[in-house]
Amino acid sequence: MLTALHRGDQSLLFDLRAALPKEQRKLLQQVMDGAQVGRWPERITDDRRLWGLLSALWKASIRAEGRQDRLIDPNLGAFYAWQAYRTAHGRILAGDLDGALRQVKLFRRNEAIDERIDVEVDNLRAYLSMRPDNRRREDLERAERLLNGAVDGHPQVRRNLALVRERRQTPSNNRESWEDLYVALGLPHGDPRWTERWRELSRRHRDDVLLPEAPEARRVPVILVVCVGDPRGRQ
Repeated sequence: MLTALHRGDQSLLFDLRAALPKEQRKLLQQVMDGAQVGRWPERITDDRRLWGLLSALWKASIRAEGRQDRLIDPNLGAFYAWQAYRTAHGRILAGDLDGALRQVKLFRRNEAIDERIDVEVDNLRAYLSMRPDNRRREDLERAERLLNGAVDGHPQVRRNLALVRERRQTPSNNRESWEDLYVALGLPHGDPRWTERWRELSRRHRDDVLLPEAPEARRVPVILVVCVGDPRGRQ
């Protein structure tokens, strides 16, 4: 029953509530009440063991409301920052770059937020800065500045910084596409399913989609995932 709830499935909620002791029923009710508005008491969000459940319930609530464009205030605390990062990352994978940009713009420096999430967010900002504007200009200077401030102790950021600097030195007409090909496919960087996804797209759009070189052959900055996969924020 708990597994179903972690998936956002509330069909067994009545049975789960009946099986819990009184104090745990009270906690469950507070968790469910908060899911309707996306806000919980601090003592609940401070328990990182609950983050995966809170995230699943929040997503289910947003789907039920049909408000997929709903933004999250990351400055409310560590959980909200983690969830806001996950939302921005997910929007990039879904191709909603404008929505991802709106979400990351809400982040402010906050000592209560895990430093690794700050690194993730700066990396997302740098990635989005590379997207050409309507005059086909890339803000590589900003991307370099963001990555340079986040490079300490993070080898992947160091690699991304080197690639951005190399791109700045490359004439614009000689640059490859700015996008990470895995991400453009809606997959996390390095996901082995890319070949399957490309075959699916080539079949679906046989006349207008060409299969390019393997993503591994493209030297473009990637999206970091330091702690997004673990509700407790651990590497």
